[in-house]
Amino acid sequence: MAAWSAALTRGRYVQLPHDSQGDRRERPRRTAVFPANAAPQTAQQSLESGSGTSNASLFTIAWDKPGGFVGRDALLVARDAGPPTHRVVSLLVEDGNADLFGNEPVLLDGRWVGYVRAAGYGFTVGGPVALAQVSCPDGVTAEWLKAGDFSVRTDQREWPARLQLGPLYDPKRLRILADG
Repeated sequence: MAAWSAALTRGRYVQLPHDSQGDRRERPRRTAVFPANAAPQTAQQSLESGSGTSNASLFTIAWDKPGGFVGRDALLVARDAGPPTHRVVSLLVEDGNADLFGNEPVLLDGRWVGYVRAAGYGFTVGGPVALAQVSCPDGVTAEWLKAGDFSVRTDQREWPARLQLGPLYDPKRLRILADG
């Protein structure tokens, strides 16, 4: 532990970047929008995370799986109740100078609609990426998401952000399904 502390102290002196193993594991999750863990979710949480509510995320729920699956009935009830009022979306800030860490306000046409839950630099997409929780009392629909311009506010300024309903990297899953 003393060697690690000394390395960090010397690294700060010469301004070496510190990158923990945890952040290296998180970057692909943020750019591909994969779940962070296999923790059980309620039907509402599954729909709020974006699973199965848009064409881009239908791969996460096999609605027509032969024989069904545990929780299918609860998910169908939640889905039929209308769009969720909260949803997790992917945002890409195309200016690489933005520093996103999490908890930054997310704005839609200048109005606060949510906050960043996880963020970091997406090397595969060439800019800062964020998973943001957004909300709308009438329901978060694809139409509502596409109706305006998103931005993320940091200490520095407000950064325009591009909304992506599917994964930012490999949205058609060509690389993940490739043979060899």
